[in-house]
Amino acid sequence: MHTANNDAVRDANHVAGPSDAAGAADSGFLPRSGKTRKRKRAHCADATSVSQQGKHGVKPRCGGSCKRKCSSKISHEIRECINHEFWTMSHFQRRSFMLHSMKYKLAARKTVRSDSRRKHSYWYFLSGSDGETLVCKTFYLTTLGFERSNDKSLMNALKSTAIDSNTPGRDGRRRAPSAKKIDQSTVTAHIKTFNPAVSHYRREHAPHR
Repeated sequence: MHTANNDAVRDANHVAGPSDAAGAADSGFLPRSGKTRKRKRAHCADATSVSQQGKHGVKPRCGGSCKRKCSSKISHEIRECINHEFWTMSHFQRRSFMLHSMKYKLAARKTVRSDSRRKHSYWYFLSGSDGETLVCKTFYLTTLGFERSNDKSLMNALKSTAIDSNTPGRDGRRRAPSAKKIDQSTVTAHIKTFNPAVSHYRREHAPHR
């Protein structure tokens, strides 16, 4: 027997789809903005990785005047492979990769002037056909997809690592306390000034039960 209750149950179990949104638009039931509402896409790590690879592709290598002759040691195909593997890693894994593929120590001598701010000497390594290969900084950065003058990621990886540690520090983003958070103890103390008590309401005490 068909009843109004059956219709209500059917409507409650119905899942809205794209056709429903179009029907709502045709029938005139729209939000105040006048546009149909769209469901947000779920965050996907693979999609983020693909977008990063497109943004941080292999950049032009160092020129023919490079003293280390990096181009003759590592082919473009290997550079593409290194770049792809690098940008499929997580943020922490990328920092670990940079930390373990470079070496540094206090500068033994200063070749410019005595008041130079240069305190360390750096060496950069990438895996080539002959194993771990020493390359110049420009070749290293452009292979990983950074601009040749942008070493901010390298320096951040070094700064986040303790001197006696081989593991970079954790990413501090999204870890700061919320600016909207208030001290709950003040609110609690104010409420207690009214001498609150546990509710003793019972149904038999209700006059209109």
